Amino acid sequence: MRAIQKHWEKESLKKVVASSLSVREALMQMGLRGAGGNYRYFEKYVEKYHIDTTHFLGRGWSKNKRYLSLDNK
Repeated sequence: MRAIQKHWEKESLKKVVASSLSVREALMQMGLRGAGGNYRYFEKYVEKYHIDTTHFLGRGWSKNKRYLSLDNK
């Protein structure tokens, strides 16, 4: 499946990045799979357009974290 050029337009990409917390979330919002080629294109255009991603949580942000179940009181 080939990415639609519209996904990689500057303004469209800026909006998606601003409303996402990770690369994967951004790709999903664009209707793309979290696959290697899509990650490469994402990084390429984010760098090309100088889009800020410092708000992204990064890899493994929830690793080793525990969440309380709403069922447990």
